[in-house]
Amino acid sequence: MTKPIDSKEEPELEPATEEDEIVSSKEIARHLEELLGAQSDDENEDEIPEQENSDFDKQENGERQLPSFKNIFQAKRLGQIGWSQKHEHILTYRELHAVRMLLILGLAAIFLTLLLSPISAVKNIEVTGNSDLSKKEVLAAAKIHSRMSISELFTEQHFFIDSAKKNPQISQLQIKYLAANVVQIHIKEIVKVGFVKVNDKYYYVLADGRYIAAPLGEFDQRNLPLYDNFKSHAKLKLVTQQVGELSPALRNGISEVLWSPTKENAARVMLIMDDGNEVLVNANSLAKNMQYYPGMAVQVTEKGVVDLQVGAYFQPYGQ
Repeated sequence: MTKPIDSKEEPELEPATEEDEIVSSKEIARHLEELLGAQSDDENEDEIPEQENSDFDKQENGERQLPSFKNIFQAKRLGQIGWSQKHEHILTYRELHAVRMLLILGLAAIFLTLLLSPISAVKNIEVTGNSDLSKKEVLAAAKIHSRMSISELFTEQHFFIDSAKKNPQISQLQIKYLAANVVQIHIKEIVKVGFVKVNDKYYYVLADGRYIAAPLGEFDQRNLPLYDNFKSHAKLKLVTQQVGELSPALRNGISEVLWSPTKENAARVMLIMDDGNEVLVNANSLAKNMQYYPGMAVQVTEKGVVDLQVGAYFQPYGQ
């Protein structure tokens, strides 16, 4: 017979093996991870509703505020926000964009209305830089008139400049706006420096050597010199460029310009002056040396020859 076990006696435990200790350690670690993970999820779920409730409580109290992106995202996850609240920030942006566009279009319409209205019409046109050409001739060449608007003058500016340059005496034209209805037209003019006779016809000659047909009888009315004895157009152009650099008063005091070379000076030019004197000067330095002539002319009491080729000398006629 087996001996009965006394309830008070503790059963003998078999000693734990090494494998049993490893299994027990793994189970304890797994239980700890599950407990810590569950606690973390509970904390996160408690925080989200608390933040959402604070935002929506403000809206219920009458404070209409745009929800932040973070709160919208969180509320969307919990299904606690409607379609209009989710898209409220998008509608507001569209409204602001529409307001900006309306303001821009309104200002543009006002600006165009002012430009096209009679208020913007040109009332005063000033012309500067002209010597030979009159104000009327400059405006006619550029096709500009006082009845046009500032907007037309501004948008078609290149057309007016190109039109003006078709006149051989206008090399440059600038349009400046001095005031709301005041415009200044500034030109760089190629002046007329005299006449030339070609095939029994007289032509204006410009400072750049080009010819312009002179109206009948104009030769007798204009106080400009006659160019004669020039054997080539290159020599004529050289002299006209030099004469064009003279002041208008000095230029208009010349009666004739003659090409008069010698063995000593192949580029000598003789100028017959309106005051009765003759001036000898080198063609290459005519503009520079002729500056001394007015001072010498007032010092002499007789008429004669003023030699400005090398230095400055005066010799009365007949000596």
